[in-house]
Amino acid sequence: MQSRPAEGGLDSAQFSAPSPLHRVRAAYTRTEAHLSAAGLPRRDSETPAEYLSRVASRWPEMAGPLAALSAAYDPVRYGDGINNAQAERSADEVLDVDRPSVS
Repeated sequence: MQSRPAEGGLDSAQFSAPSPLHRVRAAYTRTEAHLSAAGLPRRDSETPAEYLSRVASRWPEMAGPLAALSAAYDPVRYGDGINNAQAERSADEVLDVDRPSVS
């Protein structure tokens, strides 16, 4: 039996939760945007890990969550064979840096 599209013609399967890999990418993107708005943009010459390390030296209270974000993002960004289970754990760990409190 086929599922019926929801009202408006959209199938509910189109609204599934984002994948863990996407959640890690999104957490990094939001964090970088937030940090840039707070006056600490990423330099063109910096890798994401170098950038997050520099931010952590500026805001040491964020060092732990930024290190978790860096550890989660690098294999997602560079394709080091991270699987969905690992990405899920990493995505959960980086919730603390999704919106860092910097001033």
